[in-house]
This record gives sequence, C-alpha cells and structure tokens, in this order.
Amino acid sequence: MKDAKYLTKHYKRSEKNLYAAFLERGIQLVKPHGLSALLTLRNWMFIKDFSDLRQHLVNNHYLRLLEDIDRGGFEEILDELVATVMTVFCKSYPEQNSSSIAIQPTSLDDNSRDSQRTQRKRAAVLVQAKKFSFQTQGFDVIKEKPIIYWWNQDFLKKYAETPKVEDETDVKQGLATGDNPRFLRSPWEVKWDNVEIKTASDCIDHFDSFKWVPYIKGAAGKAWFEPLDYLIWWKDSALEKQVIYEYYGSKGGGNGTPSRRLYFQIGVAFSMIGRSFTGRVHRYRSVFGNKGSSVFPKDVGNSVCLLNSSQARYVLSSLNPGK
Repeated sequence: MKDAKYLTKHYKRSEKNLYAAFLERGIQLVKPHGLSALLTLRNWMFIKDFSDLRQHLVNNHYLRLLEDIDRGGFEEILDELVATVMTVFCKSYPEQNSSSIAIQPTSLDDNSRDSQRTQRKRAAVLVQAKKFSFQTQGFDVIKEKPIIYWWNQDFLKKYAETPKVEDETDVKQGLATGDNPRFLRSPWEVKWDNVEIKTASDCIDHFDSFKWVPYIKGAAGKAWFEPLDYLIWWKDSALEKQVIYEYYGSKGGGNGTPSRRLYFQIGVAFSMIGRSFTGRVHRYRSVFGNKGSSVFPKDVGNSVCLLNSSQARYVLSSLNPGK
C-alpha cells in the first residue's frame, strides 16, 4: 500500500479496500471454468462503495458458494470488527436460472461473544444448518444489487412492486459542520436569549437573527421523536460556517449547507449507521446533520410509523447489515 494510486489505476472497481482488489484479481488468474475462493470481509456484498465490483463479478462470473461466517470466525479475534465471508466464484458466465448456495452458520442477529462461538459456527457449517439457494439475477430488482441471499423469490417480487420512499418524497443528507466543538453546543451551554426554539405549529421566519438553533445529529439509539440534544451556531444564517467551507472545502469546512431549503421543515430523521434502523420525527424546527439525514413526507406521522415497523426495519437492515 505504499502507492495507493496503483489500485485506482488498475482496480478502479475495488480501490476502496485492498481485499476487494484480491477478489477481482483472483478471478482474473484462474483458467476458464476454474474456481477462485477467498476469505474476505463481508461488506463487499452490500455497501455502495463496492457496487461496481459486485455487479461486475456477479454479472460476468458464476457465484457458486457463499459461506457467510460473519463475526466469530476466528477464536483469536474476539472483537466485533472482523465479519468475514468465504466466496467461491467460477470463471464463467452464469447460466440461465443457475442457482448459487449460501451457508449461514449462525443467524446474523446472533450477538453472542462467548468462548464457544467459533465452535458453534464450525459445527453449523458441517451440518449445513442454514443453507440458502438463490439466483443472482433476482437481485436486479434491488438498487446497486446487494447480495441479500436470504430473500426468497416471493419477497424479492414484493419488494420490486412496492413503492420506495425516495420515489415518494425528498430524502436528503444534511449539514456536516467539519468542526463540532466550534459550531455545536448542548442546550445547557448557551444563554437562552440567543436561542430560537420552534415547534411544527410555529412560524419559521426570523431564524437568521438568532445565534443558536436546534441541530439533529445521529440516532444513537433514539427513536420516534428527536429530543433537543444539540444546538448549532446559526448567526447571520450560518455565514461563518459557509465562508469556512468555501475557503477550505471539505478539508476543513464540512460539506457546506446542503439541502438548505429543507432546514427548519418538519421531517423524519433516520439512522445512517448502527445495528438497527430507527426513524424519529423532528420535534423542533431544526437544521438536520449529515448523520441526521431525513425524509420530508406529506404525512409525517404515518411515515415515522412505517419506518419503525418491523417490516421496514427488516428490509433496511438487510440492505445495509452493518455490525
């Protein structure tokens, strides 16, 4: 990794991580109809950074086997950072209606961390306790084609036919300060004479004349309603923040003020990272942050109930099964 530009030049689809380049290079090295098997991190199957690599491999080669070990594949590694998968590709175009196999030794929501976890996974693999048969063509109905092998054909059909949130309303990323200690405060840290707090029923004029207004960060376990946890420096309509961004760019000024027309509108913030998905209504008219990204539907109450439903959480945790 002395010269990371090498990856960018030769492995554009997999430049985000060195292990991903090995996935691409491995299949290049084998003979036609030969097999390439690698043990790697599992996030290449889901996240946006690897969508081009994922689609290239699945569309041009036959995915024969996935052994989704997840965490606990090695007794020596006890933490939760190493989630692995064994992937076997055949260097040949997938035949029509060809099936792939996935083995899931333990459920993905199994968060146990005891000394027997690795042994249980080994035993489950030997007896093929959880075995899935799937067709990679079925993932064409999902944006960026993540390999959600546990969705059956009926569920994929239902997903394809159901309207998506982004087709119905605005889904926007919010403001990243680039310097939280400078621009953010807890409510108890500032004088209330300089704070403007308004609810959904209040008028949204005159925010520019106040120094501090509500700010929505990440979920951090919150659901249903967004409490007043943070205030952001908003004097002269965040002029200081915008000047810093225009001078330094993303290196020192965050991301400017994206989606500004929606600031102080009542919406539903949703969790961007973490093990579970949650939605929460903007209780106060706020500036929403990049980790407090939000949707702005016509019916806020209906939308927050939908986003917090078990079905929605299942779909979203499948699309982005972060650990």
